[in-house]
Parts: sequence; structure tokens; C-alpha cells
Amino acid sequence: RVMLTAQIGMLVTSAVLALLSWLGQITPLLLLAITVTLGIGTALNSPAWQASVRQQVGMRDLPQAISLNTISFNLARTVGPALGGLLISIWNVGLAFAVNTVCRPVLILAVWHWKPEASAFDRRPMLPAIGEGLRFCATSSPIRRVLLRGMVFGFGVAGYQALIPAIARNQLHGDEIAFGLMLGIFGIGSIVAALFIGQARRRWGTEAV
Repeated sequence: RVMLTAQIGMLVTSAVLALLSWLGQITPLLLLAITVTLGIGTALNSPAWQASVRQQVGMRDLPQAISLNTISFNLARTVGPALGGLLISIWNVGLAFAVNTVCRPVLILAVWHWKPEASAFDRRPMLPAIGEGLRFCATSSPIRRVLLRGMVFGFGVAGYQALIPAIARNQLHGDEIAFGLMLGIFGIGSIVAALFIGQARRRWGTEAV
């Protein structure tokens, strides 16, 4: 239900973005507001999506399933920007947003038809549950290390991705296709790494990797 709610919300938001772009009514403030809304949808969808992997495979296959999930995510992140740049060069930004909107119902239908086994869980108020989770993370040495590494690396990657448009335009003097290819190559690196992460983990251990 969380995934469906988030995906339907992002579908509506994407449709509004495509329509406003097509009509030439998009402004920086509107674009920022829509981007924030899509970010909220992603923040709601991603934890539920990642948690659902455990309901699809057993514990023995969980590492491979996570790697496959990573590959599919990065494959979309590779093909998507390159395709978006091509669509923009053929027509305009509105076409790229429209194609993105049209693709979302496929994912919504897939989630709608998936019927996972209901698992019993202890319902608690949200804020105390979040506090308990934070205390658990703070007292768990392995989780602290993972979160610290993720924060440091994620902060750097966020800066990298935010600066790609400036590099593509000001230093490379490229167009939307060059920008899409730069994002695509970033995703290709992630796919290549995901293909070998299982072997690396078996050889050197998860902590070393």
C-alpha cells in the first residue's frame, strides 16, 4: 500500500510536470516544488521497495537479490538519462517528461498485482518507533560503520551529480545528449561493480569490500 500510494502520487506529479512543460508554463519555483514532491514520493517508496525484497526471496538468496535490484536500478539510471537526452534533442523537454509519465502505470500495475504473504508485526506509534530504530543503530557497531560510510560516500556522490550539468555545459560545452551520456556512464559503473560484488564479497568479506 505504501508503494502504491507513493507511485500513484509520483504519477500525478509527473503528469503535471509534463503538462506544464508542454504548455511552456514551467517556472523555476514550480520545478523546485515538483522536484520536492517527487523526492517525497521516492522517500516513501524506496524503504518499502527495499524491504519487499525479503518477501520475494529467501535469506539464502537475499545478497544476490539485492545485487540484482541494484543492477536494475542502475540500468534504469543508465538508459534513462541517455534516452531522455535523445528525446529532448528530438522534440523538447516535455516529451521526455511525458514518456516518464507513461512508463509509471506499468510499475503501478506490477505492484498492484503482487500479493505478498501478510506478516504479523507489532504496530507502534511512528515517532517512538523511529526513536527505537535510531537507538538500535547508535548502539550497533556494524550498523554505525555502514551508516557512516554511506553518509560520507553519499554526500560526495550527491555533490558529483549536482555538478554534472555545470561541467557538461561550461567545461565540455555539451548539449542535453552529453549530459545524458555522463549520467549514463555513472550508472554503467554501478552496474559493472554490481556484477562482481558477489565474487569480491566471497573473496575478501563484506567489511573489506
